[in-house]
Amino acid sequence: MLEEPSLLMLPWAPSAAANDERCVITAAVGRRYLGFARRSNPSFFLPLHWLFPSPVEVFETEDESLLLQLRSGWFAGGSRDVLDADSRLVGRLRDDFVLDQLGELFAILRREGSGEGSRFVAPDGTELGSVSDGREGTYLTFGPWIHGNPFAKMMLLAAVLRAKR
Repeated sequence: MLEEPSLLMLPWAPSAAANDERCVITAAVGRRYLGFARRSNPSFFLPLHWLFPSPVEVFETEDESLLLQLRSGWFAGGSRDVLDADSRLVGRLRDDFVLDQLGELFAILRREGSGEGSRFVAPDGTELGSVSDGREGTYLTFGPWIHGNPFAKMMLLAAVLRAKR
């Protein structure tokens, strides 16, 4: 999944088999199936769902191997932790800020004018990726500066999935 230069995330939809919602993720070019994101429906917390956001898990391709997890951070003022498949901290999301595993600013999600999408921008102004909404769903395009960095791509993917709740 993270080898692709651009991803298309289809809208979240209830799963027929379980008490969860799923977001299918395909390659933006060719629409090849790459995997899905899953979040449980916290029906017992429904009145307080904003206090207990559902964890999000992203799975890859045919074998459905876990790629990343997005979980609520503890005592971090509403932040969400991005964890790899081995539950190691990759980064943290807080509002429109993407922090690396050391808590340093990695990117800011800059929202453009209405309907123009958003950009992930590094502190030095380098564009790391872009997000746009299309007829089919949400497109995430990775910038060339993070081409060989799967952890950076995990953080941007998690930020987009979080924003599309």
